[in-house]
Amino acid sequence: MTGEKRQGSSVWFEAVPDKNTYPPLSGVKYADVAVIGGGIAGITAAKALVEKGLQVILLEKNHIGTGDTGATTGFLLRMPDASPRAIAAAYGLDFLQNIFRASGFAKAAMLSYIERHHISCDFSLVNAYYGAYTKGDSAVEEECKYIKEAGLEAEFLADGGGTHFARAIKFNGEGMLHARKYIFGLLGSLPPKKFSAYEESEVISINASEEYAEIATQEGKVFAKKIIIAVGNPARLFPEFSDLLYHRLSYVIGVKYELLPISQNLFWDTLDPYFYYRPTSPYSLIIGGADAPAENAGRHASFRILEKFLRERFQKDFIVTHQWSGSIFAASDGLPYAFAHPHYPNKIFIATGFNGNGLVLGTLAALEAASLALDEPSEFASLLSLSRTGFSVPMPALKPKESQKIKRFFQVAKTAEFEKSGMLCKTVEGKSIALFKFGEDYLAIDNTCSHAGGHLCEGTLDGKVVECPLHGAKFDITSGAVLGPPATRPQEKYPVRIAGDTVEIEIAISSADAHGLAASPPSKESRAGEKRPLEPLQDWKSFSLVVLGTSVFWLAEFAFQYFLLAKGNAASSLIRSFALAGATLVSSALFSSAIFKWFPHTAVYWRLRRYLGVAGTVFVALHALSVYVFTYQFDFLNAYYTLNPFENPIVFGTFAFVILFVMASISTDWAVEKLTPRVWKFIHRFVYLAFVSAILHVFLISPSRLAHPPGYLLILITLAALFGQVYWFFKTAARRRFRSLGTFVGLSLIVLAVMLGYMAYKVYYGW
Repeated sequence: MTGEKRQGSSVWFEAVPDKNTYPPLSGVKYADVAVIGGGIAGITAAKALVEKGLQVILLEKNHIGTGDTGATTGFLLRMPDASPRAIAAAYGLDFLQNIFRASGFAKAAMLSYIERHHISCDFSLVNAYYGAYTKGDSAVEEECKYIKEAGLEAEFLADGGGTHFARAIKFNGEGMLHARKYIFGLLGSLPPKKFSAYEESEVISINASEEYAEIATQEGKVFAKKIIIAVGNPARLFPEFSDLLYHRLSYVIGVKYELLPISQNLFWDTLDPYFYYRPTSPYSLIIGGADAPAENAGRHASFRILEKFLRERFQKDFIVTHQWSGSIFAASDGLPYAFAHPHYPNKIFIATGFNGNGLVLGTLAALEAASLALDEPSEFASLLSLSRTGFSVPMPALKPKESQKIKRFFQVAKTAEFEKSGMLCKTVEGKSIALFKFGEDYLAIDNTCSHAGGHLCEGTLDGKVVECPLHGAKFDITSGAVLGPPATRPQEKYPVRIAGDTVEIEIAISSADAHGLAASPPSKESRAGEKRPLEPLQDWKSFSLVVLGTSVFWLAEFAFQYFLLAKGNAASSLIRSFALAGATLVSSALFSSAIFKWFPHTAVYWRLRRYLGVAGTVFVALHALSVYVFTYQFDFLNAYYTLNPFENPIVFGTFAFVILFVMASISTDWAVEKLTPRVWKFIHRFVYLAFVSAILHVFLISPSRLAHPPGYLLILITLAALFGQVYWFFKTAARRRFRSLGTFVGLSLIVLAVMLGYMAYKVYYGW
């Protein structure tokens, strides 16, 4: 069980070593489409676009194929990394059938590339077995039933079919290949006149205008008509997707046997987390598993779990030759995404969430993202859209620009803090810093791993070498230099000084345009002096139109009250028109949220929801003010003669107004950034309490006061908003199998609203 020294990278790097194949981006480049991500998804998307005659630029922050594509185990399966039974339960059998058709299409596309371009990637057609180790495991037979009903050819083997499984499902005609040979073969088929790639070119900003998208790296810029984001986690570029996927790590070891204990096929089991394994040569196999959430990364313990499994399951001696780990990003239902960014619907396209079947599902999502960029969505577009899971994309967080570049020292720690550990993590000016004590020296490097964003201070420290807990990249803490793969770029090192018992480090506060490149996109008519257009409903012209429109709407409400209902009573007309206008606009804002989900292409107008909500709150405030002035003459004690909301509906109204006022006060991009999108979103969830309270307020005062056209309009929009919000709540909750905290809170709120509504009904019509 000992012998050869195990390598800290996947087996695929032996035949295709990691090297800098393409130069870093420098200067200014132009393309029809820019693809971000140098793994199988990015390269496949580039291939599909080039074949349509487009000029494509690919940007990779590390080296091609050193990310999760380089960490794959090379399974080529039509089965997604999700339970067919669960998929059918969530979406129906037709959906599952279409998923199998889509994955089959992607696999066929890969085989076509291999054949057409004579890609030598150790591809072989094999059988695949999904099995259980005990006869009492019923999952295999149940899953096989759904698989067959959905049209995927499979055979249930009650006795394991001669494998080491007690029972299994056999899939004929699946495949396995050498991942890095495949993607470099695919790259080699791309004509240089239409395709350029740049490595060590991390994207630091993306700005999308009406005509061009501008992508900036440290040393260059790309102007492209469209962008495809083909990375594991798009939240690194777009924080609004931070809740789209969950991140786990999967661990793999490569071993050698004198005689392999498995046949030349693919295997995975029913355990949770499951193990998956396959041969790589007549004497070697790779086995993966021991999956764990990324925040609970335990590399060395996980490798031991894999070794223990082999010893106990096959009881043969082996030598461990390789060990590595890879990230897996998955949606709540385990299926991939390919969609247009709702806030940039014809500009930015995203392929992500490939889960554990990254080769086939990454290819599928990449081909669909390319089709969307070409404005030619395929028959599989709806399967991969955000609407499938009902994920709502919050507004992008805007980052303020800094005006200058400043270097200064910041106090970060006390020397006594290093007594228990030689490694600390601190955040300074928004930067995460890893601090070390090495001998008598204090050292500081960037805590965020340059490979895939792992936190070094959560890894292991051995002398002057720190190992990233995610994928095992190693760095020299004295210089930040890379000592081991898969990282290719060094960590930034920070100057450190000691002042008494205080550790201080020097941080550079960079300007927003530190790279200093002066360039402009190509123009129709030189575009000299032209301002870049803003996103829909973001400029002052659009804002002014909304203000004008809501003002005209209120004037119409006032005129109806003054001339037809109140017959010249200005005070009553003001009170009622402000209330009706405010409530209608707030309900419209809530209804627009559902509209954006039903019709994702309309989400580009997401700011309209904010404007309607703020305008509605303004009219609600004017309504409250007019009530206090004309009805109570500012006698607040008289207005709140009792705090029982069922006896005094003003209490319900006040509660609603306070929440709406807080929400309106922070409905700015500045507030989003200061609070962070997560906190901002949490605060705005209270709108549902305000909405219910406002409905109860109106009902308890007198439903009969709504018996006119403006009242009917308010009732109609309120019912539409209620239906839309409840519909999407249950749709989203079902995707998460009703197990999330948000589901519990939402159900509690619905129950509370029903109870309050029932009580209000009884109070109004008499107990």
